[in-house]
Amino acid sequence: MEKEFQTWLQDLKENLEWRKMSAQIAVNLHYHLRTRGMTQKDFAELLGVSPAQVSKIMNGKENLGLSTIAKIQKVLGVNIIEIPDVPNQ
Repeated sequence: MEKEFQTWLQDLKENLEWRKMSAQIAVNLHYHLRTRGMTQKDFAELLGVSPAQVSKIMNGKENLGLSTIAKIQKVLGVNIIEIPDVPNQ
């Protein structure tokens, strides 16, 4: 039992950062869908994914890949993750 707990705790620590980001993205997406009058079903169709997949994203439970992030940004026309430019040297 102790080993299972330690494994669970380690997994929690390793995934905490992406889970925080995923939750922040979910809040951002809820705002953008609401302001556009777009349903999750509409969003799923535009992304080319299932409504179940969008539900996971909207609940902050999905570790998003770059291709999904790029699709979301293209569909909504906003950056959900910003990558700073490297200054010229």
